[in-house]
Amino acid sequence: MLDLRTARDLFAQQGDELGFQTADSLIQHFAGSLESEANQNF
Repeated sequence: MLDLRTARDLFAQQGDELGFQTADSLIQHFAGSLESEANQNF
């Protein structure tokens, strides 16, 4: 996750909208997966 956030920040600095959106989508996807896994454990 940290690598994806770093990549997203770098894409933003470089003005790479597609890279930014791709990294952001992956972050949202994996964050959602982690939350659903955490909820299943309780």
